Order: sequence, then C-alpha cells, then structure tokens
Amino acid sequence: MRKMWRQNRTTLKRLKHPTLHHCQVLRWRKMRKTTTHHSFSCHSHQVKVFLNRRAIFVLVYDASQDLQLPSKVEEAYGHEKTKSRYCDFTGLDFLHYWLQSIYAYAVPIPKKKKEEKVETKQPHCTPPVFVVGTHRDSLLPDRTDMTENQQHQTIYSAIEGKPYQKHVLRQFHMVENSLSNKTDPKLVDLRRHIAEVALKEPYMGEKIPLRWLQFEKAIIEAVSNNTTHMHIQKVRDLAKSFKIRDNREFSTMLQFFHDLGCIVYFGRDKRGRHNQALRDIVVLDPQWLIDVFKRIITVKPDCRQWSTFCNLWQRLRDDGILEEELIDHVWEDLKGLKPTFISLMEMFDLLCPQYIPTKDDKKTKETKFYYVPACLQPGKETKQRSGVDADEDATFYVDFEEFLPDGLFHRVLVHFARWSQEDGHHPPKLHYRHGTFYVGAQKNRHIIELCMRPSNPACIKVTVRRPTVVSKHRKREAHRQASPEMCSQVQRKLDNILDIVKQTWIHGIQYSFKVLCEGCCNPDQEDSSRLHLLCFHECTHADIDSIFCPRSESNVETEIYRKRFKISDCQTKETNNDQSKDGNGNISYT
Repeated sequence: MRKMWRQNRTTLKRLKHPTLHHCQVLRWRKMRKTTTHHSFSCHSHQVKVFLNRRAIFVLVYDASQDLQLPSKVEEAYGHEKTKSRYCDFTGLDFLHYWLQSIYAYAVPIPKKKKEEKVETKQPHCTPPVFVVGTHRDSLLPDRTDMTENQQHQTIYSAIEGKPYQKHVLRQFHMVENSLSNKTDPKLVDLRRHIAEVALKEPYMGEKIPLRWLQFEKAIIEAVSNNTTHMHIQKVRDLAKSFKIRDNREFSTMLQFFHDLGCIVYFGRDKRGRHNQALRDIVVLDPQWLIDVFKRIITVKPDCRQWSTFCNLWQRLRDDGILEEELIDHVWEDLKGLKPTFISLMEMFDLLCPQYIPTKDDKKTKETKFYYVPACLQPGKETKQRSGVDADEDATFYVDFEEFLPDGLFHRVLVHFARWSQEDGHHPPKLHYRHGTFYVGAQKNRHIIELCMRPSNPACIKVTVRRPTVVSKHRKREAHRQASPEMCSQVQRKLDNILDIVKQTWIHGIQYSFKVLCEGCCNPDQEDSSRLHLLCFHECTHADIDSIFCPRSESNVETEIYRKRFKISDCQTKETNNDQSKDGNGNISYT
C-alpha cells in the first residue's frame, strides 16, 4: 500500500497488504485543522493531484464526536496553530465534502451507453470508499454497539440518493486508533475487507512492465533522500538504467505515474503548446509542490509577516493581487524554479498575469503582478444593484446542484480575467466570491459580474450590463439595455470554460444554465429565500412561448428572456443534440 496521503498518524497506517496499489487515508480531522476561508480553495487543487480512480479511499472520522453538531477546528498556517473554535461545518458536512470531492475528481467520465458492453458485477462502483470511525474505546462500554449502529444509520441516511452513494461500501468499520496491538480484531477485519475489495477492482491483473516498477522504486528512494524534483534529462538517464530507452515508452510511463499522482509532469501547457519551463522539470514529490503553492495561496497572519511586506500581503488578501516582489520573498530559496512554478500555477488556473499594453496597444506578457483569486478573503462587501438600472441588466445562473467548490469558481475568475484584459483592455476587480470584468470596445463596452452562491442552490450568478452614463452635468442616467449578442457571448464563453474544466480537471461536476423565474421571484429580494430557477435553454428557445411556474401557478412568457439573449438556430440544434433532460425537465451537461 503506497502511503500517498499519510498525515494520519494512527494504526491505519499499518494496513499493509501486498495486493494494494493505492489506499489513501482521508480523515476529517486533517480537514478540520485547516478549515479557514481559503482552505477549501487550496484543497480543491490538492485533490486533483492526489485523488485518482486507481485508488481505494478510507474516509476516517472521530466516532466520539456528534456528527450533527458543529465541528471543533484548529486554525492552522503551515505547521503553527492558533486557538480552537467551532466552525459552521458539522461532521456530516465534512463527510459530504470529501465524498463530493472524490466523486468530482476521481470518478472517470462515464462512457456512452452504446460503448458499454460489460456490466460490472461489483456491489459498488470504482473507486470504492470505506467509512471508518476511530476512538472506539472513547465510547461508553455498554453503548458502543448502539452508537456504532446509530452512526451507521446517520451516515448512510445522509448520503442516500446522492450520486456518490454507489461508491461507499455498506459495511461499516469502527476501530480504536490508539492501540499498538496489530492483531486487534477490528483492524484485522478492516485489513481483510480492504484486501478483498482491492482484488476485485477492474484494474487488478493489468500487466505493468517490471522495469516501470523498478523505476518507480528508484523514484521513491530518491524522495526518501529529500530529492523533490529532477531535470527531465536526469529522469531520462535514470530510466535508461532500467532499459527504458524508447522515447514513446518513456513518455507513456511518465504519463502513467502522473495520472496516479506519483509524480507531476506537464510537457505542454493547457493549450497544447510546448512550454520549456514545464518540460524541464519532473516533480517527484507532489506534496512538496503543494507546499510550494501554499506559500502563495495561504496568506500569512499579521504576526508572521515581515513589516516590509505587510502592504503586499494586504493587497493580496483584499484585492487578490500578487506582486513580483512578494513572490521573490516567499520563494527566495527557489528562485531558479520560479518560471516553472509560475507556469504550473497558470496550468492549474491558480493565477493570471497582468497584461501591460504597449504604446501600439498590443499585449505583452511582461508583468509586475498576478491575479490570484484563491487568496481573496471575506471583508469587502460588494454592492447589490437594484432599481431601474438593474431592470436593464441581463442575469442568468449556472446551477451546480449541491457541489460548487471555491476552486472551480476561482478557475472561472482566472479565465475571465484573461478574457477581460485581452478583449476589454481593462484590469478586472476581484473580491471574495465575486468578480467584475470589462469587455468590448468603447462603444460596445459591457460589465460582467460573477458572483458565487455556495448553497441553496450552489450556483454562479452572472450579470451582464452596460456602464452607467454620466452626462456633462455630472448627472447619472440609466444605462442602455445590455446587448443580446454580448449576453449570448458571455453564456457561450462560460459554457466553454466549464466544459474545459470538466474534461481536464473535475470530471464529475454537474451544471446547468438557468434564469430567474419572473413569475414568483423578485430580483431585488432573491437572497431572502431559495431561488426558483427555470431552464435557460427552454426559456430562450424560439418554439416555447411560456413555461408553467408551480409556485405562482402561472404561465411565464419566455419573450422577456429571448429579448435579453440572442440564441442562433445553430446553437439551438447543438443544444438539443448535446444535452439531456432529467426528470424535472432541467437540461444538464453530463
């Protein structure tokens, strides 16, 4: 069992078995120790590196704590801790977050039904997830079995009907993690069950060249000797020592271990172009890479900041702007690798460079700072628009059902920041879970606002509007209605971005485009209760005149939506071919 995720200092570390390739131990307590405003953002980029489909996940929690009460957390920055506090997340909330992350990142994109020839005979789907409770002996001796059954029922009732339910094994395990006795019956039973499940996984029995395993062993030994990365030529020389001389086999092997999360290597950037900074370095220790990224993403508390850099940290926290001077300070011991790390962070959509226009108004990649949405913290509130101006705005939503990680929204902000600078020639304004962008030429300039709503429902609100007109008497006048062509362009742009994220990073994410129901929702009071959203493509379809709203028991005319968005016939045909409807008539992208 490879110890890919080994923060868990319990007897679960001794679950060794020769048949296990990857058994990753994920524990709630580790998540709780880092539950700050930015931790989920940083975590969403970690899981892409560590979570993969060729794994068995052991989700560990403290059974002595009530799953339905707020969890006690210790805010941590690096290895230093501050005082404990209770957060808004309960134990069940953490359970859902981990299971949603596994489902979104580790579950492969499902094949089309026509391509499925062999049905699985397993009682669960790949990758399997074990739920294990710890601190068993901390429970009252006469109520241990009762508590175990109650928690079993609570957990499986909570995940019933969820898409990741089919990955969780029904057999529940509860162990005492302080025992030094390796022959404890509960641990023995857990080891046996994991080995039994592992042997039935579809990838078991696949043939892997022995020289690849020898290469992997050499990499593990190098990491144990504190070698975190190598130049690609040294890695090639190492491979040749195991008779891996063919370039195609070498590239295939690197890709194989990269997909498993054993190494990190990108020969090209995300647009498929060769990037020398990425091609030259192979990261042997992915956790080291994450720690390097965290130096940037995790804003230091005031007590740990150098006085000469306080203003730079403040700008990073409030505006999401990272300056070169602060990068050089944080990565002082890694200056030679700075171009590689910057390229990797761009690859992961963690940052976007500021484009400085030259005199001839062309863009150059010379930059003095970067936009890093993941560093933004709660504080500055954005004003909500209302009144006559808001009536001219075009608003739609991207509904993510129940799971919208901050990291996904930050990726969207990074993509729009690039577009805003390339098309609008104006820098964006970033706030916590909110971004404002300017696109279009002077006469056709539009303002795009993206606002993340984490729950009820989890969605991104998109508002497209024109700038407010100020007359020569310095009097503000109502702006013109947003261009339907621009509104449709924004919707297509966002659709393309999310499709790239889905295909490249978060395979299991589900989303659909919606509009606010004009029959029962007041735009000025949309946050006061759960939104009622209608299918975007049905409301903008030329052949649908009205949609029934069960809340207000009225037919909502779709003409008001078609006026705001110009949908071409070609788009309508593509929508009908590429989308599927669920039982409620909602169109979703799968």
